[in-house]
Amino acid sequence: DPDYTEPWVPGINEFVTADVVEDITTVPGVESKSAAALAAHGVCTTYQLFGKFLLLRGGGTTTGQHCDAFVAWLTRTVGVSGKHAHTVTCAVAMKCHAWMDGLYNEAEL
Repeated sequence: DPDYTEPWVPGINEFVTADVVEDITTVPGVESKSAAALAAHGVCTTYQLFGKFLLLRGGGTTTGQHCDAFVAWLTRTVGVSGKHAHTVTCAVAMKCHAWMDGLYNEAEL
């Protein structure tokens, strides 16, 4: 839901343009409680979080479907709050788009 995603959250633009570091709490929206919940599901690093995001991109999947699937995994499976899940999704999707042009298409949301 693009109306719920907050790309203006402090740190997202910096995150997108910065080098990736292992510490998962450098991802906007991932605070200590979310980091612990993610670790309980085997996602302990920023790299693993990107991997999970990319695993949810199936053939023929639109950007909206992809982002919705990641938000659903974060909220329903991991237990991240909705607002944090949307912030994490926005940050990760925008960062992946910076690496792989075309992966994240805002027009498809």
